[in-house]
Amino acid sequence: MQIRKNQIVSGEYDLFLSVHQNSHSDTSCRGGQVFYSDSNPENGILADIVQEKLKKCAPFENRRSALINNDYKLLRGNSMPSAIIECGFMTCPSELELLLDENYKEKIAEYIAEGIDEYIKNRN
Repeated sequence: MQIRKNQIVSGEYDLFLSVHQNSHSDTSCRGGQVFYSDSNPENGILADIVQEKLKKCAPFENRRSALINNDYKLLRGNSMPSAIIECGFMTCPSELELLLDENYKEKIAEYIAEGIDEYIKNRN
């Protein structure tokens, strides 16, 4: 993890997104969610845009919002806009089936890319 953090703070990048899959003891939890630190106001803007794109991806209603989480080391103290994307819950059987589907994974990637594009266009 420290190697990734060193790369993040190197100043070589315009933004940082880390893509993950979520889990929870409640197997009914589902839906993509984006987390960000409140250390940089741009983090929330980026996270909200990507979260809205993820909501469009799922074949079910996703009511999740982007959430502040200052506990993630990868998000703390970054000079560039940063967020962690949880694409869905591997512990939800129906969502795991989606997350294993190549077409769905491609769709998630496309929506994340749309979110990045929208964020960049709105900042320029």
